Amino acid sequence: VLATEVEIYLSVLVKSLEQDFPLWHRIFVLEVLRTICTDAGLLRFLFEQYDGQSQTAIVRDLVVVLARHVHSALQLGEGMDQILTHM
Repeated sequence: VLATEVEIYLSVLVKSLEQDFPLWHRIFVLEVLRTICTDAGLLRFLFEQYDGQSQTAIVRDLVVVLARHVHSALQLGEGMDQILTHM
């Protein structure tokens, strides 16, 4: 039973980063996900429980969403560098 709740909670966290929530909410979610990602044992457990055994690919979705955020941040940073250079 608890596995279902964890699956739902993690899915909501990951999907909330793709929504138009306030900045403080996205920062909070990223902090929670950072905590999860820094624990290799937990990450391995989540992968084995969800990505490896069920149709839900929580760890894959987590990696994809974080990669998009990093890519967006890098693009924003490059754009800001260009703007600041031309000032």
